[in-house]
Amino acid sequence: MSTTQDTSARFTITYKTVNKDTQIKFDIYPPTNFTQGKALPCVVHFHGGGFAVGSRRDFLPSWLKERLSKSGIAFVSADYRLLPTGGVTGHQILEDVQDLFAFLRSPQLPVAIDALASEGCPKFTLDPEKIAVTGGSAGGMLAYLSAVHVRPRPVAVLSLFSMGGDLLAPHYLSPKSKPFLTGRPLVDPSNFTAFIHPNSTSNPEVLAESPLAFNPPATPGGPPTPANPRMAVALLYLQLGTYLDYYTGEHEPSLSKILQDASAKGASRENLCSLIPGRHRPLFPELYIDEHFPPTFLLHGTADTAVPPQESERIYQLLKKAGGKAGEESTIRRPEGQEHFFDILVPNVEDKFGYKFDEAAEFLKKYL
Repeated sequence: MSTTQDTSARFTITYKTVNKDTQIKFDIYPPTNFTQGKALPCVVHFHGGGFAVGSRRDFLPSWLKERLSKSGIAFVSADYRLLPTGGVTGHQILEDVQDLFAFLRSPQLPVAIDALASEGCPKFTLDPEKIAVTGGSAGGMLAYLSAVHVRPRPVAVLSLFSMGGDLLAPHYLSPKSKPFLTGRPLVDPSNFTAFIHPNSTSNPEVLAESPLAFNPPATPGGPPTPANPRMAVALLYLQLGTYLDYYTGEHEPSLSKILQDASAKGASRENLCSLIPGRHRPLFPELYIDEHFPPTFLLHGTADTAVPPQESERIYQLLKKAGGKAGEESTIRRPEGQEHFFDILVPNVEDKFGYKFDEAAEFLKKYL
């Protein structure tokens, strides 16, 4: 028996609750056609936003969801805790990633799906052995961390202009005195004191969603301006050169300052890596690329100023060096002159890059 489902059908499930009342959710999109009784392959997506803003419905690569849906592949878009709310760091975010995969592979999932029958959710299950992972920007780093820490590992990774290839670069460690992101002026730290340590850890409220919001353009024909102050938080940390302090929670002493000082003295990459405390090393995916890493497709515009394209280049080279399927079957594509999230922001993007999107989707389908 075959079931036809509208591609816009979306069903929301809570996969964990923290602090008694903070629900962390994912949206699941059943494919347009599937055979009832057959476990479905699935792609898990993590949203971007520098880990500080966004939700499962922001930065959504609809082009990928639609292509997978037509091939009988379910699509999951997940939330996770946002830093620095309630003292959250990358460690808690990694826990959420691991808990999400555990939930998708547990008996809890079919129970949750059955409970959605009144909302029109069809009955289906997921194949625990056929789950791939993708993400954009910070979400791409979560895709890498999934491939490193989740067992069984995702069968493939689609990396979209992802962080995590070189967290020891000046982009993260050096204070900036001039605008460095295209179209984004520097921010005034005095307007964001609530997000700066130690104030950033004084509010116990934990957020797992902080959707994008915009005010009308400041000038006619100009871009809309952010209405959600959290949209500038990651920019602020990059500007101050303290991003890794908030990501790891290592403020005193400042991990960023330790690495900055060592880098200024000419420390090698090996020496810089040795300065990362052992408890934080699991948050750095570049340290865990080996021959067991899943085959990976990397897509990164050459003009990206939010996440330098060198990050994806470095992951690609590490995969090639690692060997195994990771080295033999990984691929990188470099759309010329494209900025961050070009797949969402570029007008008529399908006309310009649809063939690359086709290639990325086919890559995932090969392993599913």
